[in-house]
Amino acid sequence: AQIAEFEEVTGRFGFDYQMGAFGFTDDTLLYGSLSRGYKGGGINPPQSAGLATVSNTFDPEFINAIELGSKSTLFGGAGVLNLAAFYYDYEGYQISAIVNRTSVNQNVDAEVKGFEAEFYYQVTDNLRIDSTIGLLDATLNDQAPLLDTFDQTGGDPNWLVVKDAGTTQNCIANAAQVNTLLTAAGGALAGTAAFLCTPDAPQASLGGASLNQFLTLNGLPTFDVGEEILTGNPVDVSGNSLPRAPDMTFSVGAEYEWAVSDSWNASIRGDFYYQSEMFTRIFNLEADRIDSWQNANAAFQLTNDAAGLEIELYGKNLLEDDQITNQYLTDASSGMFTNTFLLEPRQFGIRVSKDW
Repeated sequence: AQIAEFEEVTGRFGFDYQMGAFGFTDDTLLYGSLSRGYKGGGINPPQSAGLATVSNTFDPEFINAIELGSKSTLFGGAGVLNLAAFYYDYEGYQISAIVNRTSVNQNVDAEVKGFEAEFYYQVTDNLRIDSTIGLLDATLNDQAPLLDTFDQTGGDPNWLVVKDAGTTQNCIANAAQVNTLLTAAGGALAGTAAFLCTPDAPQASLGGASLNQFLTLNGLPTFDVGEEILTGNPVDVSGNSLPRAPDMTFSVGAEYEWAVSDSWNASIRGDFYYQSEMFTRIFNLEADRIDSWQNANAAFQLTNDAAGLEIELYGKNLLEDDQITNQYLTDASSGMFTNTFLLEPRQFGIRVSKDW
């Protein structure tokens, strides 16, 4: 049985200072904190023998965090403005990936800087508005290159990606030597390339011989694992963006309420959301990019508290944006397809509820 034990001392120091009226605010609270966080490591699920490309265990995640902010009331208490800035220094940031049909964890070092603002204002007795904005800079620090299963050659034209018939996994092989094999005997031996990832394993279709033994018998050069056969060429990811970390998010909304009669109240609300582009993997390839997108929703509501009735007319995705909002990549054994998540299509509806 595998055992992984982790322990760590963590802590947090914080302060807050009530300033009272300050500048254009009626009342302001300043706060800040310095903390060290920790998330234990663990054991990755078992991987097929001979196909392990990540460690059996993954390390703990550490974070040194600095946060500064303020909470203010405005306009005689009708408004609220909250501001926050933060800096996170990650050591061993845990990320997940699908390898050999198994979700595994790996560790990278990262740095995250950001700013957030939240605003709320009761403009009149009937009208209120709210808005948020978030700015983020989340990048990987300098570290050892990592293997990208989607681009195993690392862009090197001297290597070719090949798929093993037995393991269903991909590896890379020396391109010139592969071409020699494919063209040998007028192409009659091309089918043996299906065993390139495991050239020393016995193959029933080769009479129990391994690929290298078969090549030797036919006077062809053999493939040595670690020389002409590699799992892949690791690539430098230093400076790349962390997955699912858009540089900017923004939202704004407004709601208006009024009395229709002594029994019925009405409200109408609209919301808009924007998110800048992001990447879904640390390798930041074009295939990993999610374009910026926006969404708008609206609702009209009638309520009768005495009767416990609520009637709502709503519209979602009013801009009819068929945008991909997230995705994840599977591995070679399942065809390396990308599973995507989209905004729900534009829809209109009515919802009626009754409380007893």
